[in-house]
Amino acid sequence: MINPPLLSKFYEDDMEVWISHYLEAAGGAVGRYPGMNASLTETERKTDGLPVPDGLLREFEKIGPKCGVPFDLIPINTKTDTGTI
Repeated sequence: MINPPLLSKFYEDDMEVWISHYLEAAGGAVGRYPGMNASLTETERKTDGLPVPDGLLREFEKIGPKCGVPFDLIPINTKTDTGTI
């Protein structure tokens, strides 16, 4: 009988080693593995929120009141020349 939780542990350990070797083999270049960009983007979005282009924001602000739903977007972070506030 196969024990999936036991196999899962071996798989996770093997993948951790494989990814470590893969990134080291890139030799200073940007080595990426499937899902890496998505993971980084998810982390960034959870911290900084979703970017909303100015044109889309104006459309939301114009359409919202017509639908009885005002669209008052309050930025959670503001980018400046010196960083994020």
